[in-house]
Amino acid sequence: ELGSGEINWVENKNPERGQGHALRLGLQAAREKGWMPCAVLLGDMPLVRSSYLENMVNKININQCLISISESIRMPPGIFNQAAIDIILSQNSAAGARTIFQHLDLETIELDIESAQDVDTPEDLARVARIMKTRNT
Repeated sequence: ELGSGEINWVENKNPERGQGHALRLGLQAAREKGWMPCAVLLGDMPLVRSSYLENMVNKININQCLISISESIRMPPGIFNQAAIDIILSQNSAAGARTIFQHLDLETIELDIESAQDVDTPEDLARVARIMKTRNT
């Protein structure tokens, strides 16, 4: 059940090493805890709804990888099996998982354009705040 699991925070002390490094840190920590498969979500995508995550969890099986897709672009959130995590951990790229998706056997699940927005600037944050306010009214 979504929400019944443990959350483990992993600090990235070297963010200059790129998204790939951050992804590998998180996946390595998950592996050490024995969490397989493993979901990856980004903190700068606050519009992803819990119902979407529940749908992902209900759709996945232990032998699959499931990645979100929006406007033909593969992106987090994603759920990775052990074989995919092995591949990701073997990479040494600063780029995030998007660059290695072509090496993985992935199923996709559609993420709406609004939910796929991320927050990189103060303007993005203001836009997302407006959207979230309309969701709550």
